[in-house]
Amino acid sequence: MGSVSMNADVTVAERRGSVVSRRWVHDAVCATSVLMIAAMIAWMAAIPLIGHIPEQNAFYSADTGRVYAYLNGSTEGYFRMKVHPLYGWLCIFYQVVLARGLAIPDWIAIPALSASISVGCCGLLYAAMRRFGVLPLTAASFVLLFCSSATYVFWSTLPETHMLAGASVVLAVLVMTSRSTSQPGLLSSVSALVIGFSIVVTDGMIWVLRQIDFLPMQRGNIREFVRVNMANLRPATRVAALGVALIYLAWLPLWPILGKRIGIPFNFLEERNYVELQPSNSVLSIQIFGLTPPHIAFDWVVPVVSIIVLIGTLMVLRPRQWFVPLFALFGLCLHLVYSGDSAFLFSPDYMPMFILALALAANERLPNWIPAVIVPLALVLLGINIGQWH
Repeated sequence: MGSVSMNADVTVAERRGSVVSRRWVHDAVCATSVLMIAAMIAWMAAIPLIGHIPEQNAFYSADTGRVYAYLNGSTEGYFRMKVHPLYGWLCIFYQVVLARGLAIPDWIAIPALSASISVGCCGLLYAAMRRFGVLPLTAASFVLLFCSSATYVFWSTLPETHMLAGASVVLAVLVMTSRSTSQPGLLSSVSALVIGFSIVVTDGMIWVLRQIDFLPMQRGNIREFVRVNMANLRPATRVAALGVALIYLAWLPLWPILGKRIGIPFNFLEERNYVELQPSNSVLSIQIFGLTPPHIAFDWVVPVVSIIVLIGTLMVLRPRQWFVPLFALFGLCLHLVYSGDSAFLFSPDYMPMFILALALAANERLPNWIPAVIVPLALVLLGINIGQWH
């Protein structure tokens, strides 16, 4: 009898091991496939850039010239580091390793660097979806939707800070979340704060929203919501102070390296010059998902629909997941009124969280065949966007 029982235990263990192994293989295949597609799309988007350095495109309010100057070692414009406090380290990496060390021409190396960051962002987005329990095929389909969006097609290889900022937001989410604990530890929380604020400081809102307990709000108990979060304010303040101190420690070496024109982090006194409290005055806000001709007159439709969808996800998701759609909502609304027509320029900051919110809601409420619908739609969107971009 003992031998039979032992053999049964071994058989059960082998079956469990086989199931786990199949899951890992399934995950690896989905992740590898979607990263290969992301790289292919980035390559297709890079074709118009090959052989020349693109000029600043006023229609998209892109700071292409300034970013190229950063990567070429010029200190002109480094005062903008007050809102990109640790972006200078990426510039130094590029100058030392690619430009000088490997002697790769700018017109090859800069789009390649941007594409690598963009593909990495897709990998992090897939990992974040899986961390929240989204099924592999569903996660892969929504990452493909992100890759097919105008945000990815346009910004995947055009150098800017914002695709890197989007990647840092997703990384901060991964650092702050765990399947084993509901609250991140001190080290995880401080690390997430530093990551969130390091590239674009407004993206630190992902850390802020993660600190808020929304459960009483879901119950409609406003008094309890205020009481609970006021109690959490003191430890959150300590984490914030430590995180900002670490950002300054990492920033200090940039002062002599990049020149005295580098801006002091979190110094927003000059940032008011870029704020225009008015609705987006161009078609750019509709181009979050699909590039469209400038003559289209209903550019307000997609932002309104997007806001409605994000609010709808709050009704589906658990309160501990609310910080994801709330950050996307924050980013979209902020940049619809920041600098007027720059909503599309900043979309890589918040678009990954938009896609993550959609994936989480789909995983909760929609049937398992949803990837069969998302994938064809993404491919159609990709064809439209690649054609418009070229």
